[in-house]
Amino acid sequence: MKAASSRTRTRKFLAFAATTLAATLAFGTPTSARADDSGFNYPEGYPKLGTAQEGFHGFNVKSTETSRATPTQLFSVHTREGKDATIKAYCIELDVGVIFKSDLTVGDWKDFPGTNKFKNNAEVQAKVAWIAQRSYPQTDLKAVAEAAGVAGLTDKEAVTATQSAIWHFTNDFNYAGISGTIDAASATRVQKLYEYLISEKNVGMKETARPTIEFKGSVNSSFKPGDKVGPLRFESNQATVKVTNKLEYELVDVKGNKVDLNAVPTGTDLYLNVPANVKSGEQKFDVSATGSVYAGKLLITKDAATTGRHGQTIIIGSNTEVTVSGTASFKWEIVPPAAPTPPASASTPPAPATTPSDPGDPADPIAPTSTVTVTAPAPQSSTPSKKPGLPKTGNN
Repeated sequence: MKAASSRTRTRKFLAFAATTLAATLAFGTPTSARADDSGFNYPEGYPKLGTAQEGFHGFNVKSTETSRATPTQLFSVHTREGKDATIKAYCIELDVGVIFKSDLTVGDWKDFPGTNKFKNNAEVQAKVAWIAQRSYPQTDLKAVAEAAGVAGLTDKEAVTATQSAIWHFTNDFNYAGISGTIDAASATRVQKLYEYLISEKNVGMKETARPTIEFKGSVNSSFKPGDKVGPLRFESNQATVKVTNKLEYELVDVKGNKVDLNAVPTGTDLYLNVPANVKSGEQKFDVSATGSVYAGKLLITKDAATTGRHGQTIIIGSNTEVTVSGTASFKWEIVPPAAPTPPASASTPPAPATTPSDPGDPADPIAPTSTVTVTAPAPQSSTPSKKPGLPKTGNN
């Protein structure tokens, strides 16, 4: 076999080079299209639940508990006079009747007047909020379909699956299919989206007043020149964020596919496609997230706490959008490995092995620390080893 050149050996030595990473994120002031988006300044008599005809209806569904048909619906809530001024919301009380045209008030989770599992179960609250933020209509229908792997998803199918998934957590509703005749492909899409929304992908979401962004980064301990640098991750209560500046290095996913900077997926390991001859560098990101300041908030029948009577409580799934933005910095450096240690003589005991510094919790490839260093092992000899309840949709 032809001996390896000096250049080839050098490349092998660098194959286990140490890498450092620094990640920071600073935020600016949220921007919005309207002056009142940071508060709940509605005219007298608003918000008000719309009529039954103004809502968008999904399919009727069945559960394992009953064969009766349960209607699904995305409610319209008016914020001022005019049909264009509406909030879209889902039911979170399966066994409480709807009072259409009723006066409502915006409330936090602690203000929930009902008695189901949303009342005092923090995990249920978080998972329902995740659905309200990550499913339709708060998240674009195409993005929902891609995230869930449901090609051809329609808005009616999305509403059906989303409402069923919310009831699954609030009222132990176990979806058992569509009631009535429906195209088999459509029924399959509803089932797949429902299963996605209640799966382990639903990691829950904290109660918040506006879109959020976090930036996290770590380093793969087996990183070598020519490999993708990372992973790095954008976390948000939105399904995607936008990177608005021009990047020096291409942003790619784990398979090496280029990422659309206008729709960067959140909660996903991403990488920089850095040439092998680049030994150190820094990539800055100008990041923004757009979403509703109200999504995840509750709409409660006005005076429900004092009168003891309330209509179906609903959770906001869409409203006027606001944007938050920030800047992240991602740095790395390739460090040549230490010179190999001469073999110990027969009379000299071998030196104890050194333990590489910890690059982060192996259960979580995104380490919370801002700087990570991986110690390179010494080059190895080229000698081969010898051992190889039902909602009432009418007026009360």
